[in-house]
Amino acid sequence: MDETKRPTLKTIAGITGLAVPTVSRALKGARDISQTTKDRVRKVADEIGYVPNHAGIRLRTGRSHVVTMLMSTEPELMTQTALFVRAAGMGLRSGSYALSIAPSLPDGDPLEQLKYVVSTQMADALILDHVTFDDPRVRHLLDIGHPFVTNGRSRWSSEHAFFDVDHAQLGAEAVARLVGGGRHTIRLVAPASDQFAAADMIQGARTAAATYDVELEVIDGFDADSPGGHIRAQAQEIALGGGAGDGWIFASAASCLAALSGFAAAGIEPGEHLDVVVNEGQPFVGWANSKVHTAHSRAEKAGAFLARAAIARITNPSAAPLQHIDRLPGLDRPLTQT
Repeated sequence: MDETKRPTLKTIAGITGLAVPTVSRALKGARDISQTTKDRVRKVADEIGYVPNHAGIRLRTGRSHVVTMLMSTEPELMTQTALFVRAAGMGLRSGSYALSIAPSLPDGDPLEQLKYVVSTQMADALILDHVTFDDPRVRHLLDIGHPFVTNGRSRWSSEHAFFDVDHAQLGAEAVARLVGGGRHTIRLVAPASDQFAAADMIQGARTAAATYDVELEVIDGFDADSPGGHIRAQAQEIALGGGAGDGWIFASAASCLAALSGFAAAGIEPGEHLDVVVNEGQPFVGWANSKVHTAHSRAEKAGAFLARAAIARITNPSAAPLQHIDRLPGLDRPLTQT
């Protein structure tokens, strides 16, 4: 093989002894081709460095075989990004789609950024991360009929594909875990109020608190997406003022770490003065403090599901959109200390 030339489907066909159309369909995961053949073709493609020519594919088929993820670059929102992106990329690759990333920069208009990505016509579908309840991007994509999927629900979730976590279950079970540990004055740091998850988690926690007849206060000075420095200062102030209670629930690892730092500055440690439950992608908080109870979020499962959902929207747009609300299995039994 001439190593100066870019490997093509014909190159793979020559190595495997298969027809070019068979190679193409194997790379796209055709169901009528055996898994052994698909694995063999993928192995050869990886070994020779085959990369689809998406510009050429688009000229021939009208599709680019690229899915673009619009991703927030806010530090507080990126603790699970690597897991999510990796799972989505692997899922798309299995269907011969490539994943591209379009960062949503903090000084830009998210809707205008989305419109620009759509105008380039280089993405067959979009993955929207960190979706808000009244997200104008979702409304725009529904109006123009462009394929997309979302990580989280919106006001119009019945009309589009999404993956979400049962935050009501998370809130309720976290309260139950704290009550089981003898805690009765509970504080909740919920997701930002513009997210569907916020109302969901608050409702679940309030229902459980009423059931167990314990105090629940939703923190209003900051939320799970607030800047870490602000959370630390507010948590320290709450602790010094005697309002920390004896149990805390955090919707994100970043907010939990910041608050724990503020508590420590006020002389309060989890496991002694109060108990903490946190929802996180990787057990970083649990590793840092073994007294913190963790519920692991589903970033990898979300990425893999949304990859399948995006391909489904591209290949069969008239079918019902794929939707999934995930119950966290670790909360179907008492949370364990990491």
